[in-house]
Amino acid sequence: MAVSVFASCGKITEEEGVLQLQSLPVVFSVISPLNPVQVSLSKTIVPNGSNDTIYYPSARVYVCGDDKEWTELSRESLEVAVYKDVNNKIKVTEGKTYFLRVDIANTTVSAQTTVPIQRGKIVAAEFIADSEQSPDFDQYLGTLTVKLELNKTDPYVLTAYADYIGSDYSTFLQQSSITDRISIPDSVSAFNLHLITFDPYLAKYWAAKAIASQQSFSEGDLSVFIGTFNGLLPPYSNIVNGVGLFGSYAADTKNVKVAQP
Repeated sequence: MAVSVFASCGKITEEEGVLQLQSLPVVFSVISPLNPVQVSLSKTIVPNGSNDTIYYPSARVYVCGDDKEWTELSRESLEVAVYKDVNNKIKVTEGKTYFLRVDIANTTVSAQTTVPIQRGKIVAAEFIADSEQSPDFDQYLGTLTVKLELNKTDPYVLTAYADYIGSDYSTFLQQSSITDRISIPDSVSAFNLHLITFDPYLAKYWAAKAIASQQSFSEGDLSVFIGTFNGLLPPYSNIVNGVGLFGSYAADTKNVKVAQP
């Protein structure tokens, strides 16, 4: 940053920023090959503005791939501005680029994301429950051991249920061998472990979220990510004519059996 400041010329220009005293559309969507496409639509609240529960009732939301064959999403209800691909027409594929379009009155909100290619792999994983468990606790406490193959340039996180595994005080996973203490519901005999790769936009969002709060992610649970948009606007956005995030991820999944000691 310092180098760019000293190397730049002295001309100063004033650009219109995101923080304007007018209500803007807030669009949020994270797509992956694992889940049907859905988009959340809301708006920013400005001083003396109304906090309506019905956001843009006439808005129309579309998503397409490189073929530019737009698929219109269905709104969940008038009160809930969540739009879904109810017929699963959109097939999300690793390495492909997808485009988002939201038509609101005379404004078109747009964004795009390229789904990352999952180069990382879960080579092996084992969970051994502790020999002694608390009778008042409805969870198995035990030790999870994982071996991974990671591509050094990709941003990864490892999750089981809603837990972030292998926390080493870094934002993204760095080590290929992990031993961590976790708990899982005592009603299951196996669980899924996910090695998740973020696209650049989602990685930036995750890093910003990690600074603000404790990391927590559950596959398909958009509420975790949407929560960061409460209050002040995020310091970045990849939404044209609005704010928010249109991101994507891919994942390698391994089913891990619960081993008793």
